[in-house]
Amino acid sequence: MDVRGAVVRHWPLKLAALALALLLWAVVASQEVTTQLVPVRVDAAFQNGFDLAAPLPAVTALVSGPGHEILKLYSQPLVLRVTVPETAVRRAYRVRLTPQRVQVPSSAKVTVEEVEPRELLVSLARSAPSQ
Repeated sequence: MDVRGAVVRHWPLKLAALALALLLWAVVASQEVTTQLVPVRVDAAFQNGFDLAAPLPAVTALVSGPGHEILKLYSQPLVLRVTVPETAVRRAYRVRLTPQRVQVPSSAKVTVEEVEPRELLVSLARSAPSQ
């Protein structure tokens, strides 16, 4: 039997076997624990009469977990809530960022390992009175 005949013979069955192998590989690869940097949405709350003087810098988190769980974080992002206390009289307030402060959606089974930057400077300015 020639080589071409061996390759072409039963080609639909061979193609199905290849597709099944690729599907199985994708399922197993998505179960593997991995680490990845993902963006974090920052929600800042401060007392009335103040607004942000400058936009907050981008915050990212290093998360670990199964690949399919990390993919969930792109539709349901991580959230970091920053509350500036009313006792903060300065116009700039430093907030230390820790992995424990990051809120992970309940549907995503991941662990936050680290947050960058480690410190956030919230610059406040008096807001213009509303008319």
